[in-house]
Amino acid sequence: MEQLKLNSEVILDKEFDVDIKGYSAKQVDVFLDIVYEDYLLFEKIVAEYKEHIRALQKTNEDLIKEIDETLKNQVVSNEMVPTEQINTIDILKRLSKLEQEVYNQEK
Repeated sequence: MEQLKLNSEVILDKEFDVDIKGYSAKQVDVFLDIVYEDYLLFEKIVAEYKEHIRALQKTNEDLIKEIDETLKNQVVSNEMVPTEQINTIDILKRLSKLEQEVYNQEK
């Protein structure tokens, strides 16, 4: 990853040589003050985004753990119910109940 060559302190402390035909020192200072303020804002925004990314990564890790636990529990509960007990009639009854709930919600 490329590193930034400037930071707010480098910009603030930068001094230029003045020649007879050089730039106006006052204009350069005013411009650098604007750049400095923008750079401070940029650093603040980057820090906020980094913190937000850390929070999202933590949330993501927690959700992955929760999914893993749920899947483990699901496997255990599936192993506890023999497949012979689940028959077509049970499935049709459940499907009928779900259809009734869906159609009642649409009205």
